[in-house]
Amino acid sequence: MRINLSFGWKTGVVVLALLVILVGSLAGGAEYYSRQSEFCGGTCHMMTEPYDTWVDSKHNTKEVTIGCVDCHYPPVVDSSSGTNFIGLRQLSSYLADPEAPPRKRAKVGDLTCGASGCHSGDAFLDKELKFKEKVSFKHKTHGQKLNCNTCHFKYSSDKHFEVPKEVCFLCHSRNTKINDGRNQCALCHVIPTKSLQKQISEDDKSKQPITHQTLIAAKVDCKGCHQQLFADRGMVKKDVCRDCHRKPESELLANPDDKLLGGGDKRKLLHDKHVVSLQANCFDCHQAVEHKQKADFLEPVRADCALCHPDHHRFQKLLLEGAERDGVASTPSLMAGVNTNCTGCHISKEHKKGQPVLIGSAKACVNCHTKEQAKLVKDWKDALSKEVKYAKELEQEARQAMAIAAARGKVPEEKLNQAQAMLEEGLQNLHIVEYGNGIHNKKYAIMLLDTAMTSFEDLIDSLAEGG
Repeated sequence: MRINLSFGWKTGVVVLALLVILVGSLAGGAEYYSRQSEFCGGTCHMMTEPYDTWVDSKHNTKEVTIGCVDCHYPPVVDSSSGTNFIGLRQLSSYLADPEAPPRKRAKVGDLTCGASGCHSGDAFLDKELKFKEKVSFKHKTHGQKLNCNTCHFKYSSDKHFEVPKEVCFLCHSRNTKINDGRNQCALCHVIPTKSLQKQISEDDKSKQPITHQTLIAAKVDCKGCHQQLFADRGMVKKDVCRDCHRKPESELLANPDDKLLGGGDKRKLLHDKHVVSLQANCFDCHQAVEHKQKADFLEPVRADCALCHPDHHRFQKLLLEGAERDGVASTPSLMAGVNTNCTGCHISKEHKKGQPVLIGSAKACVNCHTKEQAKLVKDWKDALSKEVKYAKELEQEARQAMAIAAARGKVPEEKLNQAQAMLEEGLQNLHIVEYGNGIHNKKYAIMLLDTAMTSFEDLIDSLAEGG
């Protein structure tokens, strides 16, 4: 039996039309479904947490629902086919290898946030808002070059995105003093008016209590009570450049055309390139600033020697490095050649004013060299002590010569100024040896003392020539 499968042309057109309608319906349905946030959250395992946090966010409420594609695709992609093409490419990439490492955080462009009907216009920038229901602020006051996602991004696992307070701490407290400039306490806190003196009754009107207001009026330094409130002041992480760049940091920061050696210029350039252009996150490079309301107020100060001893042991370091100076050739310490630091020689412990202190010991020399080195250390100390004493005697003679010349009034002021400059130059070299202990680099110390004494002698001779 033969079956006739031939159709008329009218039937073919109908079938073709039905197929087109079917394919179009399927495509339209697929397009509609793929644009829903549920599709993102239910398709990719890496989207589970972002989707769950979006469900509970302010962008998914009865009043307004802003889905994934509304924010994560730029508004210039104004057709659904365009957004679906991008989404299809990402979905294909995921399906090809579901175990591939997740991409870095999603970035939402400023054009998306500032789109019509969202956070657009000067009215929004001037609007006074509340941060954490306490701190009033306006976006316009943050007018330096920033992106929306400089401050707004996903920081914790329980929120879709947020403004973490650590971002505020980083910008407001880095490179600032406590309660100064952009780090003023009153920007976030209500300054207390209560008396700080518990021994004075509030009912006693005869005595003026000490309050935060009276301390501020008297310009009392806030760090005297609140030094402990800040820790880890947003320093740049070590070797962080290698996370993105292949070149070592020394090469990246040594381009003279970019003015990278100019302090402020360097910071501005780095932020313009990374924050503005590449939308880098603050914590990609910086450590977080720790700002505590309550903390041990003594231990952080006790452990920070630099608070009371700024530039501590500077003269010892100058001696060990032995850098070239005017009239003195570069003469690094022999210990510098083998990277011996302070603890290599300071191995003995003594108690000074009730505290244990590590001091230099000839035993360290014997440990590395020979027993004869122990006597050599004493000889060096004696020789340098005599040289320093002689240099200080010349210093006093130079000062007396200047005082006599000034009292007689016969030496021109220009010559006196030259003498003062010679005195200061000599003192700089003398103080390196005197305060840094010349034994750290005996050869360099002798050269410094010789140059200092030459300055003092030249000063005396120049004033003698002037009568």
